[in-house]
Amino acid sequence: AFAGWAAASFLAVEGGAGPYAGLISVISLLMALLVCQSRVESGLHSVYQVVIGAVVGILVTIAAFQLL
Repeated sequence: AFAGWAAASFLAVEGGAGPYAGLISVISLLMALLVCQSRVESGLHSVYQVVIGAVVGILVTIAAFQLL
């Protein structure tokens, strides 16, 4: 979920979203947080798993954008 947020934020800023880049980033972050919350509430993942997944997702997204 957080990889999607990071990707949307990078694309909004680099893609020339202009004044909407911040809004796109905030909406994407809220959606990622809702997905994480639902995963923990339903018992599919623990908080630890969600945090580790978020960190890995963000790092992979940053690495991918560095390669492009």
